[in-house]
Amino acid sequence: MADSSDNPESVYIKAMLARTLDNRQLAARLFRKLFSELPVQLAEIETAIFDGQLILAQKEVHKLHGAFGFCGFSALESLAGDLENALLAEDLDKAKTALPPLAQAMNAFFALQESILKKLPSP
Repeated sequence: MADSSDNPESVYIKAMLARTLDNRQLAARLFRKLFSELPVQLAEIETAIFDGQLILAQKEVHKLHGAFGFCGFSALESLAGDLENALLAEDLDKAKTALPPLAQAMNAFFALQESILKKLPSP
């Protein structure tokens, strides 16, 4: 049986706590902010890419890439980096290929919202 620390929510919580020096209140605030803002950002990125607005998409993906790096979410950071690189190269086809894995990973992260927030202090 897998250790509970191997659960996806535990991996995210450990990464965030490492970044916040084990400040659980701050980690909870940052998670709430991410869960509030990231779905909107993802929708904006998807729209920009499919409308061919590469500069707008790149700016939004750059923010995501930085946020994931700050939080220590290496898998999400890597996927955002792949998409950002495609956009920087102005390769729309590659961007359209890089977007689904990032969106899928982000949606999996969003699905963990309740279980992550239950393990952290309430506001």
